[in-house]
Amino acid sequence: MPLRLLVIEDSKADAQILVRELRKEGFDLEFIRVDTPKELQAALDGSSWDAVISDYNMPAFSGLDALQIIQSSGLDLPFILVTGTIGEEKAVAAMKAGAHDFILKGNFPRLAPALKRELREAEMRRERQQTLEDLRRAHEKLELRVQRRTAELEVVNEELQAQIDGRIRIENDLRGCAIRLIDTEENLKKKLATELHDEIGRDLTVLGINLVIIKDSLKNDAPENLLERVEDSGRLIEAISLTIRNIMAMLRPPVLDDYGLLAALRWHTGLFTKRTGIAVTIQADELIPRMMEEKEMAIFRIAQEALINVAKHAASREVTITIRIDNGLLRFTIIDDGKGFAPSSSTNIHDGSGLGLKIMRERAESIGGNFCLASAPGKGISITVEIPLEAE
Repeated sequence: MPLRLLVIEDSKADAQILVRELRKEGFDLEFIRVDTPKELQAALDGSSWDAVISDYNMPAFSGLDALQIIQSSGLDLPFILVTGTIGEEKAVAAMKAGAHDFILKGNFPRLAPALKRELREAEMRRERQQTLEDLRRAHEKLELRVQRRTAELEVVNEELQAQIDGRIRIENDLRGCAIRLIDTEENLKKKLATELHDEIGRDLTVLGINLVIIKDSLKNDAPENLLERVEDSGRLIEAISLTIRNIMAMLRPPVLDDYGLLAALRWHTGLFTKRTGIAVTIQADELIPRMMEEKEMAIFRIAQEALINVAKHAASREVTITIRIDNGLLRFTIIDDGKGFAPSSSTNIHDGSGLGLKIMRERAESIGGNFCLASAPGKGISITVEIPLEAE
């Protein structure tokens, strides 16, 4: 494809000389010559050009004027100035203004190499500009994709946050329900224990007194087998009374209300050891302060549940209960020397579903405490509950 050359020269003869010189060096040229600003602007507007060669001094305008017109058009073309004579300062000024080379008319052999060089550099500039443009477009596309993905992520994040908030609300509601259920359970147990004591206990006492009266009235003339029946009934009433007292104690141990947590634990672990043969050691600060009723009851119930699990699942021989006061916290720990379990299986132990652990955790959380369990196969189980102490 021919090289399209724009020649800015007032001398037609000089223009022919430089074109002939270039063709002699192998250039296939198509060119036009202009020598006024108007002709130059028309040429720039009407066609595309590969290079510009301009005389420095012309009657209508100068080579620097031509350079400025080309630059104002936004074109990046190789621009070579040619002249008969020029001082060094003007040559430097022309190069600073944007001319790519400066050739003396008496040195035309330099023209072809200079043009080849400037064409290569112009091509490199175009490639570099195209690369920059491609990078800019790629960056814009990437930025647009990032903006879209960010917007999508914001929507997803909002949805996830809404789900998390909803789950938190549900968990809080469930925790509140668990606390209310625990309170209701304890109130029902307390009410049942009171009714057993006030109603059935009273009736059994009256029934026992009546049997004594009947027995005394029948001693002289009653058949022996009838007296034995009366005595058997008296013993049965005593047994029923004992059973009811035990049930009352399990529902609502009076020792807990009357003497506090430590005394209640000692009473309960004593019964536990007699029933199971598993030794229980209690290590506690003797000056354990009385706490709010629901806190003492929660810890007592956690101890009950833990001991039930020890008896059912742990294959333990000894249990240690520790109660300490530290930095405003009551720390309750119960440790057994049983078979333990892997933490990953903690949801499948205790009644097959982790219910025992869940109950203990809910009781601890219901009084503002922290529940922690640690275990390993063959290492037993350690349960720790920390509860803040308050002025109570």
